[in-house]
Amino acid sequence: MEIKLASHEHSMGYHCLDDETDDNWCEKCTEKICGAAYPCVSCELWLHELCAKAIQYLPREITHPLHSHHHLMLDWSGPAAPFTCDLCLKISSGTNYRCCRCPFELDLVCAFASSDDHVARKKRQRSNADREKQIMQHYCHIHPLILYKHSNEGEHDYNCRWCDKPLTGIFYGCKSCGFFLHEFCSDKIPKTLNHPFHPSHPLRLDFVDATCNACTQWIGTSKDFSTAAYGCQICNFNLDFGCAKLLPTLKHESHNHCLTYVGPTFRDPIHKYHFQCSSCRELCLDTFYRCVQCDLNLHLKCVPVPPLAKHRYHRHPLLLNQPVREDEIGEYYCDICEKERDPTHEVYYCQKCTYIAHIECVLNQVAPFL
Repeated sequence: MEIKLASHEHSMGYHCLDDETDDNWCEKCTEKICGAAYPCVSCELWLHELCAKAIQYLPREITHPLHSHHHLMLDWSGPAAPFTCDLCLKISSGTNYRCCRCPFELDLVCAFASSDDHVARKKRQRSNADREKQIMQHYCHIHPLILYKHSNEGEHDYNCRWCDKPLTGIFYGCKSCGFFLHEFCSDKIPKTLNHPFHPSHPLRLDFVDATCNACTQWIGTSKDFSTAAYGCQICNFNLDFGCAKLLPTLKHESHNHCLTYVGPTFRDPIHKYHFQCSSCRELCLDTFYRCVQCDLNLHLKCVPVPPLAKHRYHRHPLLLNQPVREDEIGEYYCDICEKERDPTHEVYYCQKCTYIAHIECVLNQVAPFL
């Protein structure tokens, strides 16, 4: 029994592998072959039976009316991460058609939609007041931002770069940089701000090639240089776009400045051993407190986390609690940032309201300029 794919030049014979030790992998789903499969001996290519039948009639290349100057090639496995379809502007994944000359991608539904569908969609877009402005050149990003409408698929993969909350509804984004902003956040980003890390002068939003004083990483290389940072040219003090949202929250008797709680995502994994505790001299490998002005770092064990805290998003005091597993279906989220949390980590907890939050979300309360 053979199968002939429209996108492959050779016929592929049916084969059944019962031995899981065979080192053959499916070209579409990239998982190991076990059971029914179709191999191409000439090309040393394998496909699961279901994967082969799913793409059997998909042509190798197509010409699309919205991208007629280049052919679009079938990508069986699709990109490694979810992509945004350039026609429907929705996040998708898996098999798609892409241009090998420029960053243009279509999901399968849009790739084979009729011309009438394309015309109707364009008319709806033009008549929709919410999508009146399709492209915006925002002052915080070097590339133009395109207006997108979010879909359910892949909604957990992208967050707004300003408020750090999941994308919903209409938002602006630069797909090549992975930079996205909620529509309602796009006009909230200040061009200048007075930051407690540098109280002597206001910080101005600009594109800089310098070191971030908070995370000590080079903004122009290891950080995203296409996004502006906040800086003071007088003092050569700079904060990248993410660190500018940090806020010192803990006043400790042994230090003149308030300390900032920073979590595991604060540092680039390559530089995770850069910070050393100023008290015990051991490396800060996880969460810790930091004084940006003094370049001082302290483990949580060296400066204990407050057992009781108050956050403006909740009316009751929050108690530092052992790991809480309140969800029977195995999904655990922080009630402040709405992001997934590790159920094995300590949290701040209000038992009366079943309100649970990351330690860093409670201690790093939202800055006044957000």
